[in-house]
Amino acid sequence: MDDFGLFVCGVVVTLIAGMGVITSQVFMGYTKFVKQPREEADAKREAE
Repeated sequence: MDDFGLFVCGVVVTLIAGMGVITSQVFMGYTKFVKQPREEADAKREAE
């Protein structure tokens, strides 16, 4: 039972850490995208 409990704790910790990494990556990319001026994005779209 101790081994199983340790396994469950490890899985939970890994999931929480993975979620934190993924959300931080998404958040960083999102803020970087939002900080760009909208006019530049529109100009790029019209140029293409």
